[in-house]
Amino acid sequence: MKELKLIIPGTVRIKKNHKIPIGIPSKNQTRWKYFFGAKGWLSAQVILISSSQYQKWEKEARIAIQPFLDREDMPTSEAVAIIVHVYFKGREPDLTGALESIGDCLQGCVWVNDSQIKRIMSATITHDKENPRTEITVRY
Repeated sequence: MKELKLIIPGTVRIKKNHKIPIGIPSKNQTRWKYFFGAKGWLSAQVILISSSQYQKWEKEARIAIQPFLDREDMPTSEAVAIIVHVYFKGREPDLTGALESIGDCLQGCVWVNDSQIKRIMSATITHDKENPRTEITVRY
């Protein structure tokens, strides 16, 4: 069994809490939603995009883990087990939301798809005002 240890600096951003709805006109009426816009009720396909805070965190996280990924077997296509320790500054993040954000962030870098995470061996959240970070151990 192989093991990879990663450290992502900064407080994790929760992807599901930072979504921005965007209405895009669509010809496929089965996917249309109705929403109230500046011109009244409009029909459009509504998609959710990640906020700039999450996108910034994800970009910085991917840069921070590059030194750990100098391996031929990354991203792995095997099933993985993870241990996650989130050290946050400020408001306490939602643990399940943090795990979802980490899974999506490391997709394509550490694993091919976050559906490969078959076991979360441990996940903790701790306040650390001086050194917020996320420590991840990946076993595959």
